[in-house]
Amino acid sequence: DAAAALGGGSLGGLVSVSAVRLSAMPGEAAIIGAIGGVVYEVASRLLPLTGIDDATDAFAAHGACGLWAVVILLVLSGSGRVPPPPADVGVAAAVTIFASVCVSAAAFYAFRRIGILRLCEDAEVQEPGECSP
Repeated sequence: DAAAALGGGSLGGLVSVSAVRLSAMPGEAAIIGAIGGVVYEVASRLLPLTGIDDATDAFAAHGACGLWAVVILLVLSGSGRVPPPPADVGVAAAVTIFASVCVSAAAFYAFRRIGILRLCEDAEVQEPGECSP
């Protein structure tokens, strides 16, 4: 649906630009946002191929475009307009990613075990809350 793609791409562009708001010139920000929109669209189309059901495209907008924003921020840091990252930024990023994956995996495992990870098929097609026992 074109309206959803336009809205999602716009959100992806805004997420991408927000990381570089203090260091990018207006023209650069427009290009970064446009590329962010493309990153959103590609991630949105590729995610279902992995078997992950992300009905709101949260990963495409915030995960993929956020990652693009971090990458472009590191590129701009070489231009002198952004202070260089600390020497241990790689270690901090690895620890953050590891902790996020562990906490998310534990939460999703618990949700799956108690049966609240997904709606029943009836509710996916009809109205939530109309699952028959």
